[in-house]
Amino acid sequence: MNSAIAKKRMNQVINMDIITSSEPDFLATHAALEKIYVHSDRWDGKAEAVLSEEQVYHRYILNQGNNHQFLLVMGEPGTGKSHLIRWFAARFRQAALEAEVVLFIRRNDNTLKGTLRQLLDLPEVVNIPNKEVYDRLVSAATIIDNRKLRFKIYQEFIVEIESDDESEILSNTEKRRLLAFLQDEDVQSRLMGEGNAFNRIYNKVSESVGISDSDVAALFNANDFKVDVDFTDELISHEASKNARKMADALLADDDFELTNRIVEYMNTHVDAVIQQCAGLKPGDLEEVFHEIRKELKKQGKNLTILIEDITAFTGINLALLNALMARHDGMNEEMGLCRLNSVVGTTIEYFKTYFKDNYQQRVTKYFIIPNNAFGETESGLCEFVGRYLNVMSLPFDVIAEWTSNGASMDEYPVHEVTEGKNWDSIELKDGKRLNLFPFTKRAVINLYNCILESAHRTPRFLLRD
Repeated sequence: MNSAIAKKRMNQVINMDIITSSEPDFLATHAALEKIYVHSDRWDGKAEAVLSEEQVYHRYILNQGNNHQFLLVMGEPGTGKSHLIRWFAARFRQAALEAEVVLFIRRNDNTLKGTLRQLLDLPEVVNIPNKEVYDRLVSAATIIDNRKLRFKIYQEFIVEIESDDESEILSNTEKRRLLAFLQDEDVQSRLMGEGNAFNRIYNKVSESVGISDSDVAALFNANDFKVDVDFTDELISHEASKNARKMADALLADDDFELTNRIVEYMNTHVDAVIQQCAGLKPGDLEEVFHEIRKELKKQGKNLTILIEDITAFTGINLALLNALMARHDGMNEEMGLCRLNSVVGTTIEYFKTYFKDNYQQRVTKYFIIPNNAFGETESGLCEFVGRYLNVMSLPFDVIAEWTSNGASMDEYPVHEVTEGKNWDSIELKDGKRLNLFPFTKRAVINLYNCILESAHRTPRFLLRD
């Protein structure tokens, strides 16, 4: 280590949100994924192949057959989906394909606001002919004042339920009782508290969220509607309405969660409509934007590749996004004059199970599953990951930047001059270069990972955090 440099560079290099780090630091700390499971028909069936990231990039991401593709990168939170998709984007930039326009949509602050602002900065969006749609996106990127938004979201759910006469998930009696339940002040205070669904939805639309929440879907779950005897007694003492108390009693007695799960399903059907209403968007706005971009590129004789680091950043308009990305340029759509679209989208497995219904699953071209053991089955992958970060933080940024500008070849990979920890534990790369692990040892790194990290946190993200 060179601590004089590392003290200045550590916070730049060890960045939990890898999307916000500089590209030179990103490429220099990147440890290749050697095992990506490739599936065609089902994501949870037997893999048709196990490939390295380099093989996946050349066989599928580059799309040398020039086909319409919708490719999903899936894994549990923190396994490296963001890292892999950003690496694909970097490789595309290096390839500089003349007839391919590449849009990389980062997670940014992982909110709808941040994502829309990012879309608005793309020249392809600024120049779309339909200025009415563009203006609505501008308005949605600002949305309502954050202090009012949380309450507006809550009230819009009540409006949606009041006007709903189509859904058969709940009976009319159950809807009336749910509506009264949500309108009660004690219930509102409870459901808008930290960790509950309304707060999760608010965070996804409006605020930057913590690293532990970045992959959390803005959806209701059974825990949101758990009640206990003390709470039902509180409703009685505060003279809650008869229907509100009946719903609370029904939830209290719902031992098998049959009613609770139906309420969760019902509430989740309204999430997109509520967010679009709060943002002033129409359901077809996002589809219209992407169609306009594709029509213009078609006229220019170009095609489009879109890499989306995290679909949850489109909370509220994600189904519209899926429709836009799955629209083909050929067959029945040929008269629309759309260019070929190649999409690479990151998502958690939980989010996929919730949002990707059968009609969407049938149109996925390939699933790329990142396993939980992202470092591989040997300890060398784990130590290489740590070694790269320690090495890069001990190098001045201009050294890393120069290496990147010269092509980022691993043959030319820069290794810092060790000033603390000479003859210490090190890890050897495939090309024979050695990365010093000071102030850690291999055993310390392995113990941190296997013994100190919780089993659910044995991922690149949480290793960096701890």
